Amino acid sequence: MESVLNITVRSSDIDLNGHLNHVRYVEFLERGRRDWYEQIHFPLESFHPEGIMTSIVNIQMNFRRECHEQDRLQVITKPAKVGRSSYVFDQMIMNRDQEVCADARVTCVIMDLASRQSTAVPDKLRSHFPSE
Repeated sequence: MESVLNITVRSSDIDLNGHLNHVRYVEFLERGRRDWYEQIHFPLESFHPEGIMTSIVNIQMNFRRECHEQDRLQVITKPAKVGRSSYVFDQMIMNRDQEVCADARVTCVIMDLASRQSTAVPDKLRSHFPSE
């Protein structure tokens, strides 16, 4: 299942060069992943009561096209693969012309809250990723 989150670029998202600040791209990806977790009915807020947390361990990102104030963007989040304790999302930020503005591969690890060590991806999360 993929998630599509609509975002409008605000004036506070713009840097001195007049385009979307690179930090905002990363924030938009985070919002897209949060939306994906909500869509599968396993929001991030429910991780701690389960005794786990998720941590980003790698982001590979390509900036492809400038975005400007008032641009309407879509953040597309797709589950790509899952391992024992890690899982990977493929994400894109697209403009209204369906041009890719940025794409990223984000790797997350499930960690036990008490030990702070990696632990198995829960089945209710694993079930939303393609099986290898």
